[in-house]
Amino acid sequence: MKKALTLVRMASPLVVGRLASMAVTFTLPLALARLLDASAFGTYKQLFLVAQTVLLTCQFGLTQSLYYFLPREKEGRGAYVAPPRYPPATASN
Repeated sequence: MKKALTLVRMASPLVVGRLASMAVTFTLPLALARLLDASAFGTYKQLFLVAQTVLLTCQFGLTQSLYYFLPREKEGRGAYVAPPRYPPATASN
């Protein structure tokens, strides 16, 4: 029981962060739709879609590869965790 409580305590910042991200993702377009005119909102939406497309395609599956490599390496975990924090274009080996 103590180990499960520790796991919940360790995972709670991740859950709070994910919930905050979802709240911002939901409310930001609603607020911008009210604050910006149609042309400016369309420009925002287009830039957002292009940025998301570039971000998802430039990762080249690095995030998914963590599920394979991270559990197997006990000592070199930092080398596998660093690339998802930074875009692949700025990460160096």
